[in-house]
Amino acid sequence: MKRLSKAVQDRVGRKGPPLLQDEHVPTSDDNSAHSSLQLVLVLKQNGVGEICRTIKAEIDTIWAVQSAFKTLASVGHFYFSCGETVFSVNPADGFYDSDGLLLALFALKKFPHHREHKHDQQAAWYALALLNALTTSDSYHIQLIETVFSHRGVPLIARAIAMHVQVEEIALEGFQLLERIATVSHFFAVINRNHVLELAYHALSLYKGMNSPDLNI
Repeated sequence: MKRLSKAVQDRVGRKGPPLLQDEHVPTSDDNSAHSSLQLVLVLKQNGVGEICRTIKAEIDTIWAVQSAFKTLASVGHFYFSCGETVFSVNPADGFYDSDGLLLALFALKKFPHHREHKHDQQAAWYALALLNALTTSDSYHIQLIETVFSHRGVPLIARAIAMHVQVEEIALEGFQLLERIATVSHFFAVINRNHVLELAYHALSLYKGMNSPDLNI
């Protein structure tokens, strides 16, 4: 067997620190977990808040608002699924603290029902999907949703669905959102006043017989 070179002897011998043992060498899973942790830390520190501040600053520009909500939707799945495990808190708190709920509702009011953008489907889809993702079982979030939605949220959501009910993605996100809201008993009267039941029957008749696995009709 060949003798070890002096450099190797120095690393494994007394002249230098020993090489890492096999069990201490980072695996691909370790590297992936570390990368995930770093991304969650970045998002927690300034990601969601910065995006929300951008939406506030560019609220009059529809493409900027669309891009911002699309970005939130893209990072949201990872952020919300990993953040709770890493930090033992619900990362959605950061979005609520950045007025994200109000921004999404404002986008529903400003763009889908605005004369110039009333036919814009993406703005409604992104805003509804974002609101849908934020309706968690956390008591703090339920309280916020109850406070905001009871005054203006449910009417805006119902109007957005009614305007774009023929768009399957919007109908799915919108009705799933209303279904979650309806679990709070205080919302029954608000939902009834906004003719949500009639809207649901209309959607049922519209999609009845369509071969769509997502609708389960």
